[in-house]
Amino acid sequence: MPAITFKTDEDVEVIINPASIIDANNLKNTILKLFKQNNFDITNISSVKSMIEAIMILDSSEEFQKSIFACLSRSVYKMQRIDLELFNDETARQYYYEILIKCLEVNISPFFKKALIRLLGSPQIESSNTQS
Repeated sequence: MPAITFKTDEDVEVIINPASIIDANNLKNTILKLFKQNNFDITNISSVKSMIEAIMILDSSEEFQKSIFACLSRSVYKMQRIDLELFNDETARQYYYEILIKCLEVNISPFFKKALIRLLGSPQIESSNTQS
């Protein structure tokens, strides 16, 4: 997935660049492990309540923090590299979750995009769902 560029409410440019495959894979594995450890149903992430629960599970983990900031190391806010120290600035802090979510979009969604399309369109999946 290409980089995502967006502007904050205060007209600050943020560029979220893709991480290395090693960092992106570590982030993916960390997320999957945390969801499994916390019995989080990833298939039911459409409600606001489940989104908040997912954020709490992930962001309370030191391993997740290390993984996501490794992925963000190639990204910039106001032409400054994004790291945890950036959020000492209270103006930047209000965009913390927006930046993290965009990082997840750039670095995690490519792992699943084609697989989900193939799985959901697979005749085997359709036939196994109708045999219940």
